[in-house]
Order: sequence, then C-alpha cells, then structure tokens
Amino acid sequence: MNKGRLQAFTILEVTIAMLLAAITIGIAYTAYTLVGRSYREYDRKNGKVAEFVLVSKLLNKDISAARTMVRIGDGISLEDSMAITYRFFPEYILRDQYSLETDTFFVANSELVSSFEGKETVDGEITDKAGFKAVLEGKEVPMVFLKVYSAEEMFK
Repeated sequence: MNKGRLQAFTILEVTIAMLLAAITIGIAYTAYTLVGRSYREYDRKNGKVAEFVLVSKLLNKDISAARTMVRIGDGISLEDSMAITYRFFPEYILRDQYSLETDTFFVANSELVSSFEGKETVDGEITDKAGFKAVLEGKEVPMVFLKVYSAEEMFK
C-alpha cells in the first residue's frame, strides 16, 4: 500500500481546467460587451426618435391651440393671449413658452419655409403653413404643419 501518496489532480489536469475556464470567461465577456454596445446604440437611436416625435407633437398641439401663426426671422410665433415661439437652428430647435421656459430639442433641421394661401410669407406676416426638413439618422424627413383659420379669425 502506498500510504504516503495523496489523491490530487495533476498539473496537466489543472492547466486544462484553467484553460477551459478562461475560454468560457472570454466568450461571456465578449457577449456582454456586444450586448452592451447594442443596447447603447438602441438607446441612442430611441432617444433621437423620441425627441423627433415630441417636437412634432408639440408643434401640432401648439399650432392648433394658437389663435395665429406668424413668421419671425428664423422661426415661427404662435400667438394667443401669450406667445410660444419656435426658433430653428441647423442643429437644434428652441421652443420658448411664454418667455418663462425654453426647451431645446436636438433635432437637426434645415430650410424653414412658411406660406399663407400658397404665397411665401416673410418676417411678421401671418402664415397658415410652416415646414422644414428634419434630419433623422442621416435621412431628411419633410415636416409640414398647417394652421386652419376660421372666417372670424381672418377678419380680426
């Protein structure tokens, strides 16, 4: 009998076990990194789309609630008892609500145009149609907003 000999793993068995563990950890880390990167990209795109949708909804809501829509230099003013103004810059849109609160929407845009009954309007003129090109994920998306006036509003 061999009483002095202990039962143990050989150095080769331990090395193979460590190698398999290292490969498994490497695969898990790579998968975690890929999933994390994919989630960050999804979150970034989702944030841009959400901001784009929010601007569109707010413009529609504000235009329909306003008494008049007037072209002002680099934007439009939606007038009621107080004014909400939208100013368009190449990289963002500013929404100034009653000179109390200013919202910034990071939606790239270009070519703001406004018209009244088909004729282009200039600074200070009432308008019934405003539009611009928004850039979303490298693609230009035309945005058009209409203000419907009643006959009573037009006589005022």
